[in-house]
Parts: sequence; C-alpha cells; structure tokens
Amino acid sequence: MCKATLFRLAVLLVPMAQISCVHSENPLADPETCSFDERLVGQWKNVRKDGTDFVFIGRPRDIKNRPDGMMVLNDASISTKHELFWNPRATYFFATKIGDDEYLQTVTLSGDHPSESDWKQVNVNNYIFAKYKIIDEPLTIWTIDYEAAANAVKGGKLKGTVEKPCLLERIVLKESSEGLRRFLQIGGNKSLFPDRMKMTLERVERTR
Repeated sequence: MCKATLFRLAVLLVPMAQISCVHSENPLADPETCSFDERLVGQWKNVRKDGTDFVFIGRPRDIKNRPDGMMVLNDASISTKHELFWNPRATYFFATKIGDDEYLQTVTLSGDHPSESDWKQVNVNNYIFAKYKIIDEPLTIWTIDYEAAANAVKGGKLKGTVEKPCLLERIVLKESSEGLRRFLQIGGNKSLFPDRMKMTLERVERTR
C-alpha cells in the first residue's frame, strides 16, 4: 500500500503529498538559489488505463519572495473537459539541476491548512523529491522508489531513519543537502529514480 500511495500521489504531485513514504529534512538545493523552469508552465495530461489525470503547473500569485512554482491536480472523474478546479492545498515546488539531471523538490509547510502567506523556509516540514525531464513537449517524471531509499538508509549510504508512525513505514532522510547531491551524482540518480517509477505527461495547452 505504501508504494501504491507513493506512486499515485507523488507521481501526480498531489497537494497531500505529505502522506507519501519518503521525506527529506533537507532540500537538494537552497530554495533561495533555485531558478524557475518556464518549460514546466502549462496544462499536462497523464493518460492511464484507469483514467486520465490533468496537472496544471504555473507560478503562484501574490508570493514575491518564493516559492517558484505551484501545481494543482484535477482528476478526470470530476471533469472530462480539461477543466481545472482551484485547490487551496496546491503543491508548491522548486526546480533545481544536479549534474545533467533536473529535479523537483516539493515542500510541505507546517500547519493543517497553510496559506500562501505562510511561506518561509523555516516553516517547511519536509521535502519530497522527483526527477523530471522535458524533451520537445512530453514531461517525464520519476518519483523516488521507496525500496531503493530504504536500502540506501539501511546500507549507510544516506543518513536517515525508517520509522513506523502508524500502519506504514516511512523513510525520513536526514542527509545534508551536499550529501544528497553527492549521492545522486554517483549513481543515486538512477537507483532512487528507476524507470519503473517513470510516467510521461503530454502537454494539453501552453500557458503564458
């Protein structure tokens, strides 16, 4: 169930991603140094055997100091006309590049219902990572593999803990930002983000 929850929620970067199984106490890169990737902006669709999901990616309004990007998920069970409904629990993220790979680091803010005005880096509870690539128009996203992260922690390759706060185990990465980047550059980019965790989204329309 844990992997299914991670795959379903983290791949689509649902705003409730804090219930996924792999968190990090530290970012891959300081949000203040990240630059927004304009290629991400627009409406994307993910066509699967059991339905179609739409993801809108844009810049949050009225936040001038950060964060850079915002995602809102719309499920086709609600609308089949590419219509998007506002979700007050949108996912905020920062994009960064490490070596030749690009990553999204989504943030979970403290509080049950944080607002846009609550953004401060000190209010970030944790980070959830995904790798992405845009070639021509498709957007490919790899979410972090739970078993690979668990093996890295248990094998001493990454600092962290494997906890069981309720019915499901949860991995909390405690590695420093420098250590995370170093691990990704020596092979962690492939072991943590294998192709079985890959999903491709097609652009529906370009928003400028």
